[in-house]
Amino acid sequence: MENRALRSDLPSSQEPKLSQDVPSINERALNHRAQQLARAVGGASHSRSDLAGASSGKVVLQRVHGAPLPTPEQDEISKMAKEEVHQATSKQVFMQYSNINPVFSKGLPHPADVVEAASLADVPLPPAHYNLWQSLPEELLLSGKLSSLQLEGILYACQRHLTILPDGSRGGFFIGDGAGVGKGRQISGIILDNYARGRCKHIWFSVSHDLKMDAERDLGDLGCYIKVIDGCQQLDKETKVFGLSSEFKEGIVFSTYATLVSSVQRGGHNKSRLQQLVDWSGGSDFNGCLVFDECHKAKHFVPDNENRSTKIAQAVITIQRLLPKARVVYCSATGVSDVKNLAYMERLGLWGEGTAYKTFQNFLDTITQRGLGAAEMLAMEMKSAGVYVSRGLSFRQAEFSSLKVVLSKEQIQTYDTAAHVWSELKKSLGVALSKVAAPSSRTWATFWGAHQRFFKQLCMSMKVPAIVAEAKKALESGMCVVIGLQTTGESSLDNELVQKDGDIHGFVSLTKEILLRFINEHFPTVSRAEPVQLQDLWCVAAKDMLSEFVTKMDLPNSPLDDLIDQLGGVSSVAEMTGRKGRIVRGEDSKLKYELRDAEGEALESLNNAERSSFMSGKKLVAIISDAASTV
Repeated sequence: MENRALRSDLPSSQEPKLSQDVPSINERALNHRAQQLARAVGGASHSRSDLAGASSGKVVLQRVHGAPLPTPEQDEISKMAKEEVHQATSKQVFMQYSNINPVFSKGLPHPADVVEAASLADVPLPPAHYNLWQSLPEELLLSGKLSSLQLEGILYACQRHLTILPDGSRGGFFIGDGAGVGKGRQISGIILDNYARGRCKHIWFSVSHDLKMDAERDLGDLGCYIKVIDGCQQLDKETKVFGLSSEFKEGIVFSTYATLVSSVQRGGHNKSRLQQLVDWSGGSDFNGCLVFDECHKAKHFVPDNENRSTKIAQAVITIQRLLPKARVVYCSATGVSDVKNLAYMERLGLWGEGTAYKTFQNFLDTITQRGLGAAEMLAMEMKSAGVYVSRGLSFRQAEFSSLKVVLSKEQIQTYDTAAHVWSELKKSLGVALSKVAAPSSRTWATFWGAHQRFFKQLCMSMKVPAIVAEAKKALESGMCVVIGLQTTGESSLDNELVQKDGDIHGFVSLTKEILLRFINEHFPTVSRAEPVQLQDLWCVAAKDMLSEFVTKMDLPNSPLDDLIDQLGGVSSVAEMTGRKGRIVRGEDSKLKYELRDAEGEALESLNNAERSSFMSGKKLVAIISDAASTV
C-alpha cells in the first residue's frame, strides 16, 4: 500500500531547540499547590503541614498573631460559609473540561462530555509553543478525526519531548485519560507528527496482541499508513541471510510486554527480545517514540531491589535507560493508583539529578508522609509543568440501576440442598482424614477453594433467567446488550470433556463438575496408619454415597453456554472470551461441543471478528469476560 503519511519535508532546523529548563517538584512548589488546593476545597490558605485537613475537605484557618478575636456574628457567618463550601465541593469532585487555549480553536470539540478532577481544573497547562500545525494537514483538523481535546494531548506531548533532563535523557509525557477520550488516537497523532519530521522508527508496547488492529485502525483513520510490524516475531521472519529486509527497517514495532521480557534462541545462545528491539531502533541514538500503552503493567518496580520487582517493570526501566533520546509516552487510565507505582516513570523528571529529590525513595517518602493531599498537589504540579493530562468521560448522561434477582422456590431449594451437601461433605471429610491419618492442611485448602468456586458459579447460574428477561426486553426496545462475566468456567468444561472422552451431548453443569471432581480426587480412602496401605471401608462407603447423591442433584447449566443459547445462539451473540470451546445448538437443535476456532483462527482474531460483528450490528448481544476485556 502506498505510504500516504506525511514525510520529512520539514527541515530539522525548524524543530525548536531542546530546552534545559526542567520544572521540579520542590518545597515552594508544594506550598503553592497547597494554597491552590485550599482554595478549591474551602477558600483558606495553608501550608503543606496542614494537608490532612485540606485532603479531608476541611477548611483550616490560621489566625494571624495579634489579630482580634472574631465576633459571634462573624463566627456564625464563617460556619455558614463553611457549610456552603462543603456542599459545593462535594458536588464538584469533577468539573467540565474545557481547553480554553486559543491554539486549539482549529480542532472540533470532542464528541463526548468530558470532565476533569476539580483540583486539576484549577490549574492551567503551560503556554503552548510547539508548532503542531506544521506537520498535521488542514483536512485532519477540519474533519474532526482529531478533536481539540486530543490535539491538546498530542501538542503537549510533542512539546514535552523537546525537554532534555539534567541527566541527559529526554523528558517523557504521561497521558492519564480514561476510556473514551481516545488515548490510542493521541498516540497515533504523536507518531504522525514525528514521522512527518523524519523520525521513521517507533516502538509501541501494549498488553495484548489484539490491540495491534486498533493501532492500525487509529493510524489509518489519520491517513497515516506507516507499516505496523507485528512484534519481534515478524522481525525474525523477515531477517534473511543478508539481514533484515529493507521494508522492515522502518515503521512501528507493536509488541506486548510479555514479548519484551522473553528471549529467542539464535546462533546457539539466547538473545533477549529487549536487546533485539534496541538493535532494531539503532541504539542510544534512537529518537523516535517509545510508547508504553497500559503502562500500569510496569508498576511493580522497587528501586535498588530487583528481586522484588517484576520482570516487566525491570524491562521497561532498562529499555528507557538504553534509549535515552527516545520520546517516551506513558499511557494509562490507572497508572498512578498509588504514588509508589510511579517508580518506572523516570522520564517525568520528578526525582534524580537536578531535582529536589535525589532518589525515588526520597520523593516517595515526601509525598506519602503528607497523605492524599500531597498526591493531589503532585498531579496539579505535573499538569502545570506540561507533563500530564488526565481527562475522562462524564457519567452525567449515564443511567445506573441495580436489579434485585428474586429466586424461585426451585432455586432456593437447589441452594439449600447444595449448602447441606457441602456441610455433610465437610463433616465426612473430617472423619475420613482422621481415619486414614492423612495430612489435612492442603486438603482443607483445596476444599475451601472448591467451595468458593462452586457457590460463585451457582450464584452466576441463578442470575441467568433474570438476565435473559432483561436482555430480551432491551432488544425489543431497539437497544443492544453487553453482558460481562468474571469467569467462563473453561477448566471445568475441559475436565468434563476428558472424563467423557469428548462425547458430550448436552449442557454441562459446572457446579456439579466442581463438586464431583473434589470428591473423586481429594476425598481420602486409603489408610496410612498401617504398614501396608489398605482402603478404609467407611471412607469408601462415604465417598460412594456422596458421589451418588451429587450425581442425582439437579444443578444449573453453565451460565455462559446457557446465556448464548437462550439469547439466540452463536449467530446472534458475540462471544469475546478466552475459552477455546463451547456447547452449541446445531441446525438439528441438538447440543454438541465445538471449538470456537474451528477454522484455525487464533483466539485474538476471533474475538476481534466477534467485536466487529457486534459493532456493525450483525449481532446485537455481546458477552465479554475478563480475558478479552482489552478487545
